[in-house]
Amino acid sequence: MSSPYDFIIDNIVYSYSSIGTFKTCKYAWKLTYIDYKKRKSSWYADFGLVCHSALEGYFKDELEIYELPSYFTKHFESDIKSAVPPFPAGISEKYYNQSLQFFNEFDFDKSKYEVIFIEDKIEATYKGINIVVKPDLLLKELETGKYILMDYKTADPYGKNIKPDKKKIEDYLHQLYLYAWAIWQVKNIAIDKIRIWFVRVGKMEEFEFDPYKAQEVVEEFFNEVENIKNEENFEANNKNTFFCNQLCSVAEFCEYRK
Repeated sequence: MSSPYDFIIDNIVYSYSSIGTFKTCKYAWKLTYIDYKKRKSSWYADFGLVCHSALEGYFKDELEIYELPSYFTKHFESDIKSAVPPFPAGISEKYYNQSLQFFNEFDFDKSKYEVIFIEDKIEATYKGINIVVKPDLLLKELETGKYILMDYKTADPYGKNIKPDKKKIEDYLHQLYLYAWAIWQVKNIAIDKIRIWFVRVGKMEEFEFDPYKAQEVVEEFFNEVENIKNEENFEANNKNTFFCNQLCSVAEFCEYRK
């Protein structure tokens, strides 16, 4: 069974986010990757980029620790162009205050590490499909020689709990296992640990790397691409109103949006 869009689909370079879009809403995926509709950013995406750029500047030796709060404040005010979500109320002020506190209290000692790369674009191939990843940060711990893959998130998987939501953590780990697999394939670097840094709430989770899990993840990724190739209808999922109204980058082109 094949798709009428075989030529386009066979030449796509797949990312973790593109597969995530397909799993969330097949029609949004079609509008983006087959119909080539111009994507629009969201407030959440703009906010995430501001936090990422501050951390990128620090690890690239472009910003000192004491400069991070002012850098964040300046770019929060100038770089977030998208409309603030109407719900929940006060989200902009809340995110700003939480993140500013994070940068005010920032104390990561990078002198203990060698920075291997920052947001390098890595392209790999698995069973004929092209995959692209762009990890936030790869460090080598000087004392142990271990490679640590780090990723920044502005989500809050904790809520009012001490431990993070297991389902959300599993989703994040899937992404980073795919990244780790690509790093090993292309750069021949075996990851030892994965750290997920929840910037807005100032918490970090660390995980020992499991190569068998990484292989499972890339196989699941391949299977999802096969699902895309076999898809014919690309039905809209307008039941997820938060995605439709706040996150979907092609929502203005969607006739099924509520």
